[in-house]
Amino acid sequence: MKEPTGTKSILERRDVSLILSAVLFVINFLLFYFIWLYAFPDMTGIIRVVLCWGGAYAMTWLMTCMTKGLARLILTLIMLGVQYLVFHYRP
Repeated sequence: MKEPTGTKSILERRDVSLILSAVLFVINFLLFYFIWLYAFPDMTGIIRVVLCWGGAYAMTWLMTCMTKGLARLILTLIMLGVQYLVFHYRP
């Protein structure tokens, strides 16, 4: 028996899910970049960008596999708060 197609909430739609995943990827990339910047200041250039991209991709993939709908929205908002704290970090 088929389920009705109109029962999805707006947070479970593919376009909203894709946008939240993209926001999570950008947040994760920036987090990895700033952590890498402070942990390994001598490693620069394309190596840092590639490693940060790979880490952000893996972390985003894990986050999106574990959450759907409202949980992904809440996770995105929490990660935005973490990103805010990272931007205001003063060593």
